[in-house]
Amino acid sequence: MHVMTVNEAHNNVLFTVSHEGSEYRAVQLLDRIGNDIYANTRIEVDDLVLVVEVPGLLLGPNMSKQDDASESVSHVIVGLIPPSDWHEIPLYSSLVKKL
Repeated sequence: MHVMTVNEAHNNVLFTVSHEGSEYRAVQLLDRIGNDIYANTRIEVDDLVLVVEVPGLLLGPNMSKQDDASESVSHVIVGLIPPSDWHEIPLYSSLVKKL
């Protein structure tokens, strides 16, 4: 898994992400509730996302593995990495000692 940056949002599911100077197409996980399909989160350009590679996940109907990899989708966005601040837990060491 890698932390990647969203460069382009093609729609609510398909994105272009980058890592160490390379770009990839990635899809976001979806949930089905009844007859409706929902994206797990709202992803926007410049967001940091956790991505896993699944080679050959979605190939076009006439594509082989030898075709240009940029035309296939080979990465899945597992989740959004929200910015966060460190928060100190008061009396943490005394809480741990009780365990």
